Parts: sequence; structure tokens; C-alpha cells
Amino acid sequence: MRPLDRYPSTGEINLRVSDPGAVLATLAARYRDADLDHLDGLTVGYPAWWFNIRCSHTEPVVRLNLEADTVSLMDEKRQEVLEVIQKADPGARVV
Repeated sequence: MRPLDRYPSTGEINLRVSDPGAVLATLAARYRDADLDHLDGLTVGYPAWWFNIRCSHTEPVVRLNLEADTVSLMDEKRQEVLEVIQKADPGARVV
């Protein structure tokens, strides 16, 4: 049996932010043209890429996971989303 092909993924990126709710609200506003789901944090979906960001219940961080159809698109969108987070919370940092 052939293994399932997976989309290129960032894996989990943990970010320490001062106001997780504000970060999620900023992302929802920025990507309001996407399919948005608030069931587990915020999931933003486009045809060729998607991401989920959620608050940790055990650490003062948010957890970001992003997948895309190609590695280059994944890299581009990871950088874009991290820049939106950084603008929403200038003190945000990867931990």
C-alpha cells in the first residue's frame, strides 16, 4: 500500500503573545474573505492553503499550524501570517 501524500506543513509554531484574543481577531479580520471556523481557535481556509491558530490552555502561547498545496506556497503564507501576528502584537515571539 502506498503511504498517503501529505500537504507541506509548518508543523506547530508556538508564539508567545500578550493578547491572544486580539491576535485571533486581527487574523479573522485580515482573512475575512476565507472560510472561517471558530470551533477550535480560528481556522482560515482557502482552496490552496489553510491555517489554524488556537490558544494553549496550559501555556501562555498560541499555536499555529499551516498547510499548503506546495512548499513554496507554505513558506510564503507562513511568513505572511507571522507578519500579521507581529503587526497585531509587536512583542510576539516564537518560543
